[in-house]
Amino acid sequence: IDECLGNSDNCHQNADCFNTIGSFYCDCKDGFNGNGTYCYVAEVSFTRASVAITEGEDIAVSFSLNGRIDTIAVVNVQVSGTATELVDYSSFTKAFFYNPGDPSTKTFTIRTIDDQRLEGLETIILTLSSIHSHVTPGNIPSMTITIVDNDAIGVAFSQQTYTVAENNGFANVIVQIQSGIVERDFIVSPEFILVHSQENGMCNATQQKSCDELLPGQYRCDETLQIDPDTQSVVGCKESHTVEVKCTIAPGIKCKEMSKERTFMKIQPCRYTNGYDHTTALMLSVFLGMFGIDRFYLGYPAIGLLKLCTLGFFFLLQLVDVILIAMQIVGPADGSEYVMDYYGPRLFHITQNNETIFQPV
Repeated sequence: IDECLGNSDNCHQNADCFNTIGSFYCDCKDGFNGNGTYCYVAEVSFTRASVAITEGEDIAVSFSLNGRIDTIAVVNVQVSGTATELVDYSSFTKAFFYNPGDPSTKTFTIRTIDDQRLEGLETIILTLSSIHSHVTPGNIPSMTITIVDNDAIGVAFSQQTYTVAENNGFANVIVQIQSGIVERDFIVSPEFILVHSQENGMCNATQQKSCDELLPGQYRCDETLQIDPDTQSVVGCKESHTVEVKCTIAPGIKCKEMSKERTFMKIQPCRYTNGYDHTTALMLSVFLGMFGIDRFYLGYPAIGLLKLCTLGFFFLLQLVDVILIAMQIVGPADGSEYVMDYYGPRLFHITQNNETIFQPV
């Protein structure tokens, strides 16, 4: 009796069924791996998906074969990317042969060329392929090698001294490339220094200053601040009571921290809260203030213990605390603000310093 006649479906489509006395077994065909009920082809994969190297360095690239082969298999390495062979890297072997029984891992070396050109980042993309039907790319079929440019360009002014006429004179300052080859755009930012004249004036040189020193009208902050409904404070407000806001610089104005989009992050004041609710503190002061619960809640354990032992200093200190908390003079011990409606009845304590301007009546 041929047991395979009624059990052929138990074998994989790439397996053969073999009849034995009273039984059968499945065996994968040549070039396939598995137990007969499931057969798969060998896979070839890189050992890593990406790597970055500095221009002029060598990189060892490895890939491995996972599975068994019964005949010679050819694995090809296809190359793409922004880097150019023989210009940015030397030529290398792109076809590899696997014989049955060979080690599973193969390694080759790519030598990058230090070409003294300002190019920026360049990539070499390697992709595995095979002309053998029983070998397919695995889970890492491609690898990206990023070449980091280490070249610098030497620049200098066309002359050391420029002379301009007083009041309405100007000079064309020319910057020239002295060394290196440029293949991409780059920015040169001259730094001017304010110099006093020998008589009574200052030359009209401009020096880029910090964006935080810009005057109102030289920038515009259009970003809408979002209010956190849980903290009733500006989203992103830090413990320093500040928040970063993106601002746009007016045309013709420059500063050090300015981005390519003519924006910078300005530090603005904000109310930082840490979970201390004003209503809760006030209710604790009114009803449990004689036991110091309000002071314990706000983070003043010493004063809270004093009120607890003296029954709110015979209710006098309790009354004082009710007034101080209601007027928001006493706040949380950690320096944060009360959690209360952002547009609610908050009190602002007016202070003055040397920069305060008094408007005459």
